[in-house]
Amino acid sequence: MRLRNLVILVTTFQALFDMTGIIVTIFCPPCRGVLHPDHLSQDSPTQFEDASWTEEPQVYKDYSNIKSSQYSIYVLPHIFSGVVPRMVDGFKCITADQMVLEYLDDWEFLVGSMKDDPREHIILSLSEAYLKQPEKMKILEEKLDEALSMRRQFCTTKEDGIILLELVAMAANTISALLILAISACNKLPRLHIPWMIFSAFEITGNVCVSAAFLLYPGLPYLVCLICMTKVMWLRWVWAKAVRRQMHSQIDQQDKSEDLALKLIISPRTGI
Repeated sequence: MRLRNLVILVTTFQALFDMTGIIVTIFCPPCRGVLHPDHLSQDSPTQFEDASWTEEPQVYKDYSNIKSSQYSIYVLPHIFSGVVPRMVDGFKCITADQMVLEYLDDWEFLVGSMKDDPREHIILSLSEAYLKQPEKMKILEEKLDEALSMRRQFCTTKEDGIILLELVAMAANTISALLILAISACNKLPRLHIPWMIFSAFEITGNVCVSAAFLLYPGLPYLVCLICMTKVMWLRWVWAKAVRRQMHSQIDQQDKSEDLALKLIISPRTGI
């Protein structure tokens, strides 16, 4: 009875959790990793013109006003089920955001190394950087502009097919959890636990793969690792401590019932 109550409790939570995931994925774009274009409206450098170092006006690009990262894309999309479709998508938005962060660090280090006084205007440091490291500044500008363009492209839109696959994954987990609730109530058909175990295996494997991949990138990607490993431990615990044990218990009870029924059928004939 205790095992049955435990299974009912955890699968009810899982079903409600995935139902919530379906709702917020449909109505909350940040929860599926899509940012509103207004969030990236300032995602471009400030340009200055200066003619003090050269005969022709030189255009300098100041990237110091750019927001280095978008926290929601590292947290919200990874809370709910559907890790396999997100793996198929390739985490393009996070990759682009990490590129922006990496190139911004390089740009800030290079420009900051030109500052004699932290209070001096950025244009003085920029002009000195362009004078002393023109090729390096040009390469950094090209990389930053490309990374910012990728972030605007991949973080403000998401393929409808990927969103649909995520919703299908969450719906499949919800249905399989509800199926376990029905099996727990009637205490029959134990092998119908298998659909939930299959979908959970996909989620566990996918989250482990994602965690292994993002461990290579320190910083915000560790939030993704933390969420994914928390889901792995939760699903693994539910699988090992509740669902699988209940399935084996119901199979044993079914086998005993069948053996008892067979004995009752055979006994009158044999005279036992």
